[in-house]
Order: sequence, then structure tokens, then C-alpha cells
Amino acid sequence: MGIALSHRKLVSKSSAPSLCAGLRSIPFLLALAFLSYPSRVDSQTTYQEELKLANEASNSKRFEEAISHYRRVFEDTASRAIPRSVLVEAQTGLASAYFMLHRYRESLDTLKPLIPSSEIASRKQIPSEAWLVQGLDYLELNQLADAIYSFRQCLARDPNSANARLALGDALARSDRLEEAAKEYEDQTRRTPSLADAWYKLGLAHSALADGLLGDSERKSSGNVVALQLVAEELLNKGSNLLAAKSLFHLLHDAASHAGAHADLGHALLELGYAKSAESQFHKELAVDPNSPLAQFDLAQIAALRGDWDEVSAELGKVSGLYPRAFRLLLEFPPAGLLRQAWIEKKTQIPTTFAGSSSGELWKAWLDGSEVTAAPAQKKTSASGSCLGNILSPPGAWLPEACYEVLRVRL
Repeated sequence: MGIALSHRKLVSKSSAPSLCAGLRSIPFLLALAFLSYPSRVDSQTTYQEELKLANEASNSKRFEEAISHYRRVFEDTASRAIPRSVLVEAQTGLASAYFMLHRYRESLDTLKPLIPSSEIASRKQIPSEAWLVQGLDYLELNQLADAIYSFRQCLARDPNSANARLALGDALARSDRLEEAAKEYEDQTRRTPSLADAWYKLGLAHSALADGLLGDSERKSSGNVVALQLVAEELLNKGSNLLAAKSLFHLLHDAASHAGAHADLGHALLELGYAKSAESQFHKELAVDPNSPLAQFDLAQIAALRGDWDEVSAELGKVSGLYPRAFRLLLEFPPAGLLRQAWIEKKTQIPTTFAGSSSGELWKAWLDGSEVTAAPAQKKTSASGSCLGNILSPPGAWLPEACYEVLRVRL
């Protein structure tokens, strides 16, 4: 018993000092850990602070200062676990700062680790901003093919990037690919109608295209007005209304009374939304060619915008009576944008008096976008007596189809 007690006491005495020492050391260890914690956190957050300072400097256009902060993000990367997203942001920001200082080669070198030429699969992970900066570098260095590729990669990731789309247009224009450039500018005007730069660039592209087309046409045709008109009508068929309008203005400057030119110009202006200017051109056309089906048909569209349904009925009656085949062809094209929009928004309403007629039913189906199978039945226009006057009309003027049939039989 005594031995046991003495052994227990011995054990207690021998173990107590080490336990107490351990307990006494805990506060010291906690204090040591606490004191070391801020420095460890600080080492982890330094790159975040540097990145924040770099972005602030860049946004304030202090690009040299921004470059210094971006570089510090990359210091001692081996000893710190920096997320890839941070490194990508820093590389892109650093490249952007170099670009703003016109240091394009350094900008490209900064992006090389991010956009390796050999690792095609990894390109999916590259952000659109990096492709944009690379494209701008190449554009400034006049490496146009590389710039076009980079801008297309950027737009594949961010189709709404106005900077990339306009820069792509610039690269295409400088590569003598004006039609492609105009398409990019036009696409941007649809996406951001209030962006003046897009409209300005589109106007320049169209002007250059028109000058080139007119120059080529003049050289090939030696001033042949008909050839110039065919060029303009081809542009109208492609939907290049602004370009067609400019071509027709050039044509009418030299041949103001050329049959068909005012009607084509009026049609282009109507498609562009200038109804009053278009109406003026149609009346000029009718002064040269009183039976122009295009002028009469488009005047019917303008009358519908005004709500003048008597004129709509009268103009449609003229076209369908004199030119039933041409009338059917005109109905294959969609309504002018202004009229189509007014119809969709129910700003244009067909009165019951007109809606119940054959022309009214046809007109409504056309505005609805339904298939129009036939023109309304009209009384055949007499060809006797009046054909001689039509035959002697100015070259290029429309000959009523009834007169054409008479001539075809006689010849």
C-alpha cells in the first residue's frame, strides 16, 4: 500500500513539472502563432494590393506607374500561390499599359506566355481582352493578317465588343477588303446605333467603295450611263442602299433626265428612311417616265404612311393595270422598313373601304408577310392608239405590257 502510494506520488511528482511546463508554453505558442499570422496574410495579399494599385493607376492613365505595380505582381511567384485568374488579369493589364505607351513589341512579348502559338487547345481559356490587345498591337505594327485573326478570336468570345469589331473593320479596310470592312461597321451600327464612330467609319467605307465602283465603271464603260445604272441596281439588289444612293447621285449629276435613275434613287432613299426625299425623286421620275411602275408602287407605300388610302388605291391600280408582271415582281420584295415598322406597331391601319377590295386584301397580305400568289384582277388596258406615243417616249422609259404584246405580234 505504501509502496503503491509512494509510486503514485513519484509518478505525480515526476509528471507534473512537464505537464505544467506544457501548459505554461501554450500561451507563448499561441502568441507566437498570432504574431506570425499577419506577416503570412500580408504575403498572400500583397499581389492583390499591387493589382488593385496597378488597375487604379491604369484607369487614371498613369501607365508607367501601372507597369511598375503589374510587374510586382509577378515577383516571387514561385514562393507564392497566385491564382491563374490574377496572373491573366495582370498580364493583360500590363500589355494594355505597354500598348497605351506605344510600346507594341513589349506588349506582344507580355502576352506570349498567355497566348502560346503552339497550344491551340488552351486558347479557349484566353480572355477576350487579351485577344483585343494583341490585335491592336498587330494593327499598329501593320501585321494585318495577325490583327484580323486576333480580333476574330476576341469577337468569338465577346460578340458585343465594339472596339474589336471596329478595329477588325479597320484591319480589313487597310487590307483592301472594303466590302468586308463595311459589313463589320454596319453590324456595329445595328448593335450600337448611338455610337457615332461606327457610322463615321461606315460612311467612309461606302464612300471608298462608291468611288472605286464608279471609277471602274467609268473606265470600263467610257461614260456609259446605262452601265452605271446597272451597277447601282445591282447594289440595290444586294441591299447596299446607301452605296447605291451615292452612285445614283453621281449618275444624275451627269444625266439628270435619264429614265429610271430617279426611281432607283427614290427607292434607295425610302429604304434608308428618307420618305420625303424619296417622294421628290419619284415625282421627278414620273416627269420623265409617267408610267414608271417602281415610282408608282413606292409612292403607294409613302401614301400608306400618310394614311392617304385613295392615293394608295390609285397608284396600285396604275401599276397592276399597266404592268401586271412587274407588279407581281414588286410584291416579291418586302415592304420598305418605315412602312413595315408602322404596320407592326399598328400605326398604319387599313380602312374597311379599302380592305374589302381585291387590292386591299392583297396589300394586307403583303404587309403581313404572307405569300402573295397573284395580283388583283384589273381591266385590261387598251393598246390601240396610245402605243405609238409610248414607243416614242425617252430611251429607258417603261413600255406598257399591252403595248409590248402589240409590238411583239407585229414584229
